Amino acid sequence: MRLAKASDAAFVQRLSAVAFAEYDPGAAGTTAHLMHAPGARTLLAERSGVPLGFAIVQRQRDDSLALTAIAVTRREQGLGVGRRLMQAAEREAKSQGIGRLTLTTAQANLAALDLFLRSGFVITKRNVVRYWRGQPACHLEKRLA
Repeated sequence: MRLAKASDAAFVQRLSAVAFAEYDPGAAGTTAHLMHAPGARTLLAERSGVPLGFAIVQRQRDDSLALTAIAVTRREQGLGVGRRLMQAAEREAKSQGIGRLTLTTAQANLAALDLFLRSGFVITKRNVVRYWRGQPACHLEKRLA
């Protein structure tokens, strides 16, 4: 796991275009914006120099760390890469002295919800936003020890 470099941006945008297409037809551009937001850090999972997935985190005004995007290549899904990215996001929060991770995801994104719930997140709100096709979303949080 490492911080993404400028040269990793194309991979992150390509993966986000595939992974988030159902929820955002302009996902590559949205993800590029998230990567460059003030205080954002992009974590990259890789094996032997080959990128497998990413997570973007951003410190919030309420002293939480928001996981604004996470995706794993289709080939690596179910093999622990998402779990490792979640652990890296927690380490990032702790390194900044932050005790709470937050995220928002589509209620219909069952694979993501399963990962988040197994990682210790709890759903705190439902129907907080809607994606471009009207899909409802939920907000989740995890308190860090």
